[in-house]
Amino acid sequence: MSLSGAEYLRHILDEVDYLTEHSRGVTHDQFLQDETLRRAFVRSLEIIGEAAKKVLLELAKRIRDIEWRAIEELFLMVTASFGIRSTRSSTAPVLWRAS
Repeated sequence: MSLSGAEYLRHILDEVDYLTEHSRGVTHDQFLQDETLRRAFVRSLEIIGEAAKKVLLELAKRIRDIEWRAIEELFLMVTASFGIRSTRSSTAPVLWRAS
């Protein structure tokens, strides 16, 4: 069964809330040293990217305040440039700037 556009938006908002909450008060060095946090950020960005890609065209036309293409490009950057499950330390600075 396919999800509705509203459900995909809920997934995006949930992940943005997660990223915001878990990055609050975290220093760059802490982020670099915390593999679990880096993995969680990669997964959240994957979810955001996949959900953004699946939002119905009609919904995207109605909600113009969201930069859908930018979200998808972030997803593609994470998955294509660094590998779908990459959590290597070398990718952490890019994830830190994205958050």
